[in-house]
Amino acid sequence: MKKVIFSAIAMIAFVGSSMANNIAEREVLLTDSEVTQIAEMDASVVVAKDCGVAKFSAYNDAKSACFTHEQATGMAWNVYFFCMSENSKKVTSIQP
Repeated sequence: MKKVIFSAIAMIAFVGSSMANNIAEREVLLTDSEVTQIAEMDASVVVAKDCGVAKFSAYNDAKSACFTHEQATGMAWNVYFFCMSENSKKVTSIQP
């Protein structure tokens, strides 16, 4: 009886997950002026780095280069704070 209940729950879970991402896609045709406007908007957008990922990568790189945990942690924090300072320079205003 336990196997039947487990199988039923598993079947419902797999069917539900397979139907969850069915999104209809459509093609949109833009004029040249609309493409130019979108390109100008994209040029003004500044993307900030994810400093947590940069810190994690720096730590892993340092450890793979045979540095100790303390040395790798110090290097990772240096990368993190440098990244944060670079991100703060890019932000000119905060829009609600």
